[in-house]
Amino acid sequence: MMKPDIVVIAAHPDDLEIGAAGTIFKLRSLEFEVHIFILTSEVNSDIREKRKTEAIRSAAILGVSEENVTFLDMRDGYLVGNGGSVRKVKALLRTKGINPRIAITHSEHDSHNDHRAAREIALGALRNSLILHFGVVNSLIRPGFSPEMFVDISEFRDRKVEALKCHSSQNDINRLQWQNMALFEKTMAQSIETKFAEAFELTIQEGAQDILPFVGMVDCSQFGRFWRQLITSREIYCLFSAPRLRGASQWLEPATSPARSALSRLRDAFSKNSMANYSIHEHSSEEPGIDLLFYRSNVLLEGGPVSNRIAQMYFNHIPQLRFLIDYDMPGVRNIRIIDRWKKTEHFAKYGNERVDGIRETIEDLSILTIIRNPFSADNVIVGCMGIHAWGTGACINSLTQVAILSELSKRVKLPIVPPFLGYQVLMHTYCRTDELQVDWATWTELDAATSTREK
Repeated sequence: MMKPDIVVIAAHPDDLEIGAAGTIFKLRSLEFEVHIFILTSEVNSDIREKRKTEAIRSAAILGVSEENVTFLDMRDGYLVGNGGSVRKVKALLRTKGINPRIAITHSEHDSHNDHRAAREIALGALRNSLILHFGVVNSLIRPGFSPEMFVDISEFRDRKVEALKCHSSQNDINRLQWQNMALFEKTMAQSIETKFAEAFELTIQEGAQDILPFVGMVDCSQFGRFWRQLITSREIYCLFSAPRLRGASQWLEPATSPARSALSRLRDAFSKNSMANYSIHEHSSEEPGIDLLFYRSNVLLEGGPVSNRIAQMYFNHIPQLRFLIDYDMPGVRNIRIIDRWKKTEHFAKYGNERVDGIRETIEDLSILTIIRNPFSADNVIVGCMGIHAWGTGACINSLTQVAILSELSKRVKLPIVPPFLGYQVLMHTYCRTDELQVDWATWTELDAATSTREK
C-alpha cells in the first residue's frame, strides 16, 4: 500500500507549528506528501499578506513546498464549522487532487472558537480517515486533552523553533509562549521517556483501520502502537478463568492470582499511555450468555481449558492452531502444551515432591496467541494460557513490556486479514524470580486455509 496523503487543517498561521511542527517535519523526512490548509486570514490586508509570507517560509523549513500551502481566507475570529465551510474544503481537495487518509488538526479541548471550528470542518470534510488532534498550548484546555499518540521530536526540536521564528509578527506581540510550549512538550515526553514530544488525540473514522500502521511509523509509544492497531474498536472483553473442582492438587498454587494481578497492570498501562478511553470489560467464562460475547467481540482469553470454559469449548477446537493445552482425566492430570505440528508435548518443571504429595512449580510454560476471531472477522482473540497460573499471568504481563511489544510489532502484521489467521509463540516463566523468556524460535504464523491435521 502506498503512503497516504496527509492534510494539515489549521485555523491560523502558526497553529500547526505550535502543535505539530516536529511531527510534520518527521513525516516529510519519511517521504509522506503533506498539504497544509490554513482556514482564516486577517482582515487587514498588510497583516494578511505578511502572515501568509511567514506561513510559506515556515512550511518550507518543515519540508512542505509553497504549492502545497493553501489559504482559504475565511474571516479570522469568526470561523464556523458549517456546511459552507466544509464544502469549501472538500472542493479544494477535489480541485487539487488530494485524497487524504490522514489529517492533522485541532483538539476540541480548546478555548479558541476558531480552533474548535477547524476541528469540526476537518471531521466534516473527510471520510475513511485517521485524524490527529493537536493542542495549541496558548488556548488548550488541559484537563480535557487526552492524547493517545506521542511523537518524539527531540531530534527535530531546533527545526520546529526555526519554523516558529518565521512568524515574527506573532513573536512581536508575545503570542508565541516559548516557555509554556517547551514545558508542555517535556510533559508529553514523559509518556515515552524522551526529552520533547508532540501529543495527539485520535479520531479513527470508519474505514480508516488500514491506515494505522502508517501512524505507527512516527508514534513512539510501543504500547499504544501495538494495542491501537490490534483493537481498533477500543473495546476488549477479558474472559477470565473460574476455579474448577479437580480433586487434590498435585502442585503448589500461588496465594493470589497472578493473572488477575497482571490484568490490573494491563489496565494501568492503558491509563499510563493515555489510552484510558479503551474499555477492558471483565467477565467470567462461566457467565450465562458469554458464548455470544465471544463470537462477536475482541477477546482476551485468560487461562487454558482446565479452568476457562471458552478455551475448552471453542479455542481448543480451532483446527489451524499449532499449540494447545491438554490434560488427562480423571483428576486433571499431566497438564501439558501440545505441539500439533511436531507431534511433541511440553510440560512445566517441578521441584521435589513434598511429604504431602504437592510439588513446587519451578518453570511454567504458556502460549501467547494473537489471531483473527474466526467467528467475527473484524475482531481478534488474544490468548494468554499457561499450564499453571504463573504462566498465564506472565503471558498477560508480556503485553505491557516495551521490549516484547517492540518485537511483536515487528512480527505481527496488522490488521490480520483472511485467509491469514494469526500467530502463536511459547513463553517460559521462572516462578521463583518471575522472569519471563519468550521462545522466539517457536514463533508461528498460522494460515487459516490449512488445518493442523494436514501438517
